[in-house]
Amino acid sequence: MDEIDAIGARRNLESNNEKDQTLNQLLVEMDGFNTDETVIVIGATNRLDLLDEALLRPGRFDRHIFVGNPNIRAREQILEVHTKNKPLDKSIDIKTIARKTTGLSGAQLANIANEAAIIAVRKNKTIISINEFDAAIERVLAGLEVKNPTVLRKEKETVAIHEAGHALVAKVLETDIVQKISIVPRGQALGYVLKFPDEERYLLTQSELKNKITCLLAGRAAEELVFKEITTGAKDDLNKATDIAREMVCSYGMSNLGTMALDETFMRYNSDIIRIEIKKITDERYTEALRIIDENKYLLHYIANNLLEKETINSDELDNIFRLYKKPLPCATETN
Repeated sequence: MDEIDAIGARRNLESNNEKDQTLNQLLVEMDGFNTDETVIVIGATNRLDLLDEALLRPGRFDRHIFVGNPNIRAREQILEVHTKNKPLDKSIDIKTIARKTTGLSGAQLANIANEAAIIAVRKNKTIISINEFDAAIERVLAGLEVKNPTVLRKEKETVAIHEAGHALVAKVLETDIVQKISIVPRGQALGYVLKFPDEERYLLTQSELKNKITCLLAGRAAEELVFKEITTGAKDDLNKATDIAREMVCSYGMSNLGTMALDETFMRYNSDIIRIEIKKITDERYTEALRIIDENKYLLHYIANNLLEKETINSDELDNIFRLYKKPLPCATETN
């Protein structure tokens, strides 16, 4: 039974009789199987927290199996399955592609393999190279490239500074490996930074979560520092940063509220207290992003100028820029 939460949701005082009767009958039927019958009931849901306790007790659903997104080894095997009958270039390393797709589901990996094949056909190629896979990853993660975009020069300069701010802080704090920076519009985004962790992680420290928030707020900080003004381009960044800060406060005990996880009742009646704690974290991280960018202002402009000239910068080119930064950089033109 797929999406079992549709009929197995938790009963409460506001439930209607028809819904409760359906769930009650399901519970009765699951209890009524004879021991000599080979009947296995499997239920699938994305919302385990909504299911009724009686449905989850031993005797009904005895085993609860969490199916999360695949790790690097599983991604490698999934990609091998979906590329088995595709003509791949001999230089392609499936493990490298698996490392670039951290956090993606099996369906997304299958989509990447299919997109890479489609891109190769459009280029009249008979072999799929790593370039097609990189383009497919971009398409899945960042969306379709906007053809013939009409972006004002001023907006391009703002986007270049914004994305350069993300990449600069990510490199300084060494949170993730920056795979690519682009100011080519895709989907609803005018620019983006593709990042992936250098290793598979299951636990994150408090300082690492703070660094992630700093990286997310760095684009807005760069805009404010350079243009003395902020734009609407940081909407998605603010949402993600707030989500991480909320988890730190409500789930991880990483705030002044102490070592406790907050339930829905506490959050409902103490939303102002929680909001203040979240704001403390995001404000502190925003100040840190401003400091890092201010200390590396010429590097910020150098990256932004390269973006305006080339529109994209890959990881190797960014590494070269940082190696140059250890020596005197050519005078970077500041964007007015």
